[in-house]
Amino acid sequence: MKNTKIQFFTLLAFCISLLSVTAANAQFDEAAKWVPENANCLVMVQAENILNSAIGRRENWATDRSAAFRSGASFFPPTTKRILMGSQIDFEFMDSVFHVGVFEKKGSEINLVEVSKRVNGNIATIGGKQALELPNNSYLIKVDNTTLVTMTPSNRQMTTRWLAKKSSGRMSVSPYLAEAVKFADENAQVIVAFDLEGVLDPAEIEKRLVEGGSVLEVSAASVAKTLSTLRGVTLGVTVNDRISGAIKIDFSSDPSAVTPVCKAILISALKKNGLMIDDIATWNVSSSGNQIRLSGPMTSEGFRQIGSLVHQPLEDDMHGASSGGGATSSAEPTKQNMATRTQQYLGDIDHILEIQRRKKEEQLDTYAKWFDRYARQIDGISILGVDPIAIDFGSYVGNAFRDITGDLNTSNLSKNESVASQGFSGPGGGRWNYGYGYGYGYGTVNGNNYTRDSRRNASALGTEKGMDKKGDVLRQIDAKESQVKKALTEKYQINFK
Repeated sequence: MKNTKIQFFTLLAFCISLLSVTAANAQFDEAAKWVPENANCLVMVQAENILNSAIGRRENWATDRSAAFRSGASFFPPTTKRILMGSQIDFEFMDSVFHVGVFEKKGSEINLVEVSKRVNGNIATIGGKQALELPNNSYLIKVDNTTLVTMTPSNRQMTTRWLAKKSSGRMSVSPYLAEAVKFADENAQVIVAFDLEGVLDPAEIEKRLVEGGSVLEVSAASVAKTLSTLRGVTLGVTVNDRISGAIKIDFSSDPSAVTPVCKAILISALKKNGLMIDDIATWNVSSSGNQIRLSGPMTSEGFRQIGSLVHQPLEDDMHGASSGGGATSSAEPTKQNMATRTQQYLGDIDHILEIQRRKKEEQLDTYAKWFDRYARQIDGISILGVDPIAIDFGSYVGNAFRDITGDLNTSNLSKNESVASQGFSGPGGGRWNYGYGYGYGYGTVNGNNYTRDSRRNASALGTEKGMDKKGDVLRQIDAKESQVKKALTEKYQINFK
């Protein structure tokens, strides 16, 4: 039986790490049918409502790509209506066993062939439906004219069976996640829910709390007892005339023993797991019944961090609608239009880099996992009409960010370990085990057996290595950017500084 040694604050940290959902109402019932019954994480996004919010209309997020990017609201294109995602998570190591997504588009019919050109994927037929095999080990499947579903990993047999089972099925998620789907809050556009029932071991919680120093040893036992009754965590972001966030923590008993230390535990968890969102430090804590709530304002940087967690396969080119330079959407832009689009592309990347430049070097491990998510956000910036020199630089930055995350959070051993634990091992052994009702299975890597303890040790070594490297990588990026901008300035005879 799998040993679930896990810290409560680690759970909360991961909740923040996937914080990207929408206030759900009956509109999500149909989308939720695609989520397998053993999912423990559910994410929803009311994209259309965000664009139509007071701040979205005021700042023209639907038409001004640059404004949307600066605000952090560019993680979906204006043609997106709703997003729902479901996952089964190994909470101790933050590994996704499987991941499914439902993307509803408004307007014209989805053209999967055009999407394939943009993401460099291969068109196939799975379960009688048009599908696209993505480079990131996922299938993107067109189930009707305006709906795409995704399955990760891209195992053809498993995906075929999933489509056959879920196409005509009903929602079958756990009671806690079902509550989230039916939860109606018109003021929340982004929501995530984690079902945590049965995950926590009181003895292990007490040990971790004492070691972490988040509570006094004298109170650790009572806090641990309360935490063992945790049902789940639901998080949300509200976008009206401003952006605000909230975290709702649900228990099956009175959580008053936890309330005084809840915020300290959460912040400690986020820092420990490289997922800190600075906004949370200013949030207020309250409790009512069997629930604790943290809430407060959210900056554009915080919103960007949240948005970086949603991978959107329906990205449209927004340059034609941008107010910055009057570029057209022509597939073969003029030299002037290419210069403008290249400036916008580099401006978007530089905005992300500036966020990291503002962080103190010794604190970068606190934000480690955001590097990987920002890398995916860079991958999603449209390259239509952008100079190849700039595109190469964007790829360079994305790969450098991934290297930083890898070095801060894992070593090569623990990377291979994670693969083996989920059943993706190579020639060395292991099990082809995708978690969709099949369990985990730890297997071998290069002929060796690995345990969770060895994975922890490998991860610690990787973090130490990454702390030595991260500053050098960021300095190398700055030097590379200067070279790129100089070359583009000479080429186009306009200022790329």
